[in-house]
Amino acid sequence: MKIHVRLPLLAAGAIAIAGILVLSRFAQWGAAPVSLGEPVELPAGFMTYEEYGKVEHGRPYPIEAGDGTGRLLYFGIGHTRDPADPQLAEMRRRWEGFHPTVALCEGHLPFFVGTREGALRRFGESATLYDLARESGVPIHSLEPTREEEASHLLERFPAEKVALFLTLRRYVSFRRGEGTEGAEGFARGALRRVKGLPGLGETFPDLEAMARFHAREFPDRPDWREVPEAFFDPGRTDTWMNEVQTRSNRFRDAHMVALLVRLVRRGERVFAAVGASHVVMAEPALRAALGG
Repeated sequence: MKIHVRLPLLAAGAIAIAGILVLSRFAQWGAAPVSLGEPVELPAGFMTYEEYGKVEHGRPYPIEAGDGTGRLLYFGIGHTRDPADPQLAEMRRRWEGFHPTVALCEGHLPFFVGTREGALRRFGESATLYDLARESGVPIHSLEPTREEEASHLLERFPAEKVALFLTLRRYVSFRRGEGTEGAEGFARGALRRVKGLPGLGETFPDLEAMARFHAREFPDRPDWREVPEAFFDPGRTDTWMNEVQTRSNRFRDAHMVALLVRLVRRGERVFAAVGASHVVMAEPALRAALGG
C-alpha cells in the first residue's frame, strides 16, 4: 500500500521538477528601469528632428565612445522580430568582442515565460540582448525612465485623457506588430488597466468602451482605435496631437537615456546598449562631447 501511495507522489515530484527546469530554461526575467532620482535635460549637441531629417544612415548603426576606464557601445538597430535578421547576428558579434559589464535595452521587459522565439516576437531585439546578457552573466536594465516618470512628464503639458489614450494605444501598436489584431480587446483592456494605475491617470476612462468613444471623438476620420496608424507615433511630426505627445515622450526618454549612459561609463562600466537607430544617431554628437572618442 505504501508503495502505491509513494509512486504517484514521486511521479508528481519528478514532473514538477521537470517543469521547473523547462521553465527556467526559457524564463525571461525582465529588465527593470533605473530611476536617476533627479530631473534631466537633453545635453548640448543632441540633434533636433529637423537635423536628423537631413542625415542618411544605415542599420545597424553602432558607435563606441569613452576614453577613460569606462566604455560605451551604443548599438542602433532597425527594430526587428525576425530571428534570421542579420542585425541580430551583428549584435552578438559586437557583444562578444566588447566584453560588457552591464547591458541596457529599449523598452520595459516584464516578467515573461516562454520560448526565445516567443520573447523575440513579443519584445523584439531587446529579447536577444536579454539572452546575451543572461548567457554572459551580465546585469541588464532598461534604458527607459519609469512609467510613472514618463506619465508625470506628459501630464505637465497634455490632459489626462489624452495621455491615457496615447500610452494605451502605444502599447497596443507594439502588440499589434507582433500578434496582429487577434486578441486586441483583451490586450487593450489590460494595457488600459495598467495605465490607469499610474499617478494622475486613475480617473480617465472607466473602461475600454469609454476610451473607444473618446478616441472616436478625437479622430472622427479614424474612429476605430484598433486601426490606429503607426504614423500617429512618429516623433517630430505635428500631424496630430498624438505625434506631439510622442515627440515630448521621446525627448524625455532620450534625455534619460543619455544621462544614464554617461553616468555608467563615468563610473567605469563597459556599457552595451541597444536601441532604435535614430536614438543613437541623434545622441552621437552629445555622447562624444561628454565621453570622448
